[in-house]
Amino acid sequence: MRLNIFSPVPPTPSAIALQLATVLPALARRAEITLWVHETNWAQSLEEHATVRRYDPRNLPWDELNAPAHTIYHLGNEPAFHGPIWRVSRQHRGVVILHDLNLQRLFAGMVVDSGLLTRADYLELMDFYHPERGRELGKGFLGGTRTIEEVEMVCPLTGAAIEGAAGVAVHTRNALEQLRNFVDVPTAYVPLCGTEPSRSPSPVSTSREIRRLSIFGFLGANRRLPSVVTALHQLPERERYRLDIYGRVAHEAEFRELLKTLGLTRSVTLHGFVTDEELEAALATTDLAINLRDPTMGEASASQLQIWQHGLPS
Repeated sequence: MRLNIFSPVPPTPSAIALQLATVLPALARRAEITLWVHETNWAQSLEEHATVRRYDPRNLPWDELNAPAHTIYHLGNEPAFHGPIWRVSRQHRGVVILHDLNLQRLFAGMVVDSGLLTRADYLELMDFYHPERGRELGKGFLGGTRTIEEVEMVCPLTGAAIEGAAGVAVHTRNALEQLRNFVDVPTAYVPLCGTEPSRSPSPVSTSREIRRLSIFGFLGANRRLPSVVTALHQLPERERYRLDIYGRVAHEAEFRELLKTLGLTRSVTLHGFVTDEELEAALATTDLAINLRDPTMGEASASQLQIWQHGLPS
């Protein structure tokens, strides 16, 4: 079997990229894989299991893509990582793996942040897939009178993400049931895989004075970092807690200003995206992991799998 796979890859700061790298060795034993990437660089270890090709969605090598093979597209909500993949998926039929069921932020971000989608095309998608209120809410969002939270709850744009798909895979049973209500292509529930931690978890200490809290992953607005640090600020014994944040933080400059306002710059540390080894070492000394999702995007959580693998309360 031959497979084309379009996905973010390491070192891109994405849980989807890490998941792909995890399953690739096993998959390569069953298939001949061409891994199509939009990044300018990638982990050389990927080339041990696949042929890695860089692509431009505006100028695709159709002779290669149309050769006998199955094509798989990984789609999530980060426009920089998944916008180019979606553009290819509209032109070349394949199986779409949805890492989020609600994809409004992918399309809104392609208009506002990356320029991969025009305002007119965005409004057309909103009108087509959500004819009752899509165009009205889309105009409100683009005009600044509607928040993305208001829009995404009514217009998830799931249909736009799987337009023309030959099949769709999701990582939660609930997402599968919802999909089956409005798609007429094969659907599948494929659980996220996990890997064993490279070190044994450290037992939580009941005697030490400082308690360590950790948040990690791709930290969009729905991960509620401002809510967490506001709650930390209100604790009478807040000096006993240290919060470590690992990963890319949405609106980081604003969040750092909030930390200053709350007087938490010494208690909260932003580490940025770190290696697996660094994260595992940190989790081995964590007392409590925090993994909020509000609103949910219908996603499974690779972060939660990692938390459970370390035996951490969360």
